[in-house]
Order: sequence, then C-alpha cells, then structure tokens
Amino acid sequence: MAFGLRLIATRVGGFPAQIQDGVDGLLCDPDDVGSLAETLKRFYAPGEPERLRAGVRPVDPGPVWDSYVETLTGLSR
Repeated sequence: MAFGLRLIATRVGGFPAQIQDGVDGLLCDPDDVGSLAETLKRFYAPGEPERLRAGVRPVDPGPVWDSYVETLTGLSR
C-alpha cells in the first residue's frame, strides 16, 4: 500500500485492521482455497483493480519509524 498498490490478503494478524475489504484491497479467509478463488475473481472483475487503487491512501510512515527509533535507542521522539 505504501506504493499505491491495492492488495489481496488473508484475514490474519493485523491485515484486517489495515485493509478495508472492498475499499483499498480485498480480504479472503486463511487456508480456504475457495475464498481465495472468489477473491481473485472479485479482484479481476472489470474495473475493479482501478476502483480499488483509487481507494488506496498514502501510508504515514511516521508512527512506524518513531516506534522503530524508540525501540533502537530507548528515546521517544
């Protein structure tokens, strides 16, 4: 998403909190071939990749880098 790309991901870990299904990417169920196949069909529907890309917002790297620097140095920014 940092590069403006729409995503297909499984509903595991932090992905469901980061990807809005049907807005900026698509989510499928983990370990479910049928769910993945259906999600791929949705993704390749006419106009869908372009519509999803329009929903991708730039990622703010600030919080990630702040946390990284704090972890490395023990200092808050």
